[in-house]
Amino acid sequence: MLKIEEEANNLMKRKSKLDTDKMKPPAFLILTGTDVYKRKDGIYIVPISCLKN
Repeated sequence: MLKIEEEANNLMKRKSKLDTDKMKPPAFLILTGTDVYKRKDGIYIVPISCLKN
């Protein structure tokens, strides 16, 4: 879980750097993990296998 926390922090930092005057904010934030759930900060965690067509 420590890896997920680290990646979530990095993702939120990147989100804060987006210029929302020039582009829309992201519709959602997603990281890959072993379980499927939505974190309190709104980031979705899903297995990579759920993302394929």
